[in-house]
Amino acid sequence: MPAFVQDLTGLTPERLAGQTVSPDEVAAFAPDVSLVIAHNAAFDRSFLERFCPAFVNKPWACSMEDIPWDQAGFEGRKLGHLGLQAGFFFDGHRAVDDCQAAIALLSHTGFPESRSALSLLLGTGQDGLDASVGRICALRAQGYAQGPWVPLERWF
Repeated sequence: MPAFVQDLTGLTPERLAGQTVSPDEVAAFAPDVSLVIAHNAAFDRSFLERFCPAFVNKPWACSMEDIPWDQAGFEGRKLGHLGLQAGFFFDGHRAVDDCQAAIALLSHTGFPESRSALSLLLGTGQDGLDASVGRICALRAQGYAQGPWVPLERWF
């Protein structure tokens, strides 16, 4: 495990010894997934799709990039910083804590017309989501990956 990951997460090889998650265990979730939401999805998506190919054709949304946080008075887009501005603190870079923080932020309704962050993320309903997914699928068919639109063969 690289030192920067240990510094970022507080996890060590000793602490993780004997703990595993298999791609098959993760793939068991895939059939019921209609949309994957992640904060910094460009990072999470590339990692998850390499680990578990069952998620390759799933639509993704990014709570960091696809929500206009500035419209609700937030400065910055980092999960920990958004949480502090929303009035809560959590242990960042811990999977469960990050997920709970993202869920809390998605329920934030300080946007114009009292819309929630989740409603903005999903666009104007299913039409907005379908258009976004259609654009992503078209780019993927051309060999591009979501995130920065870089040809897939350059990722590996």
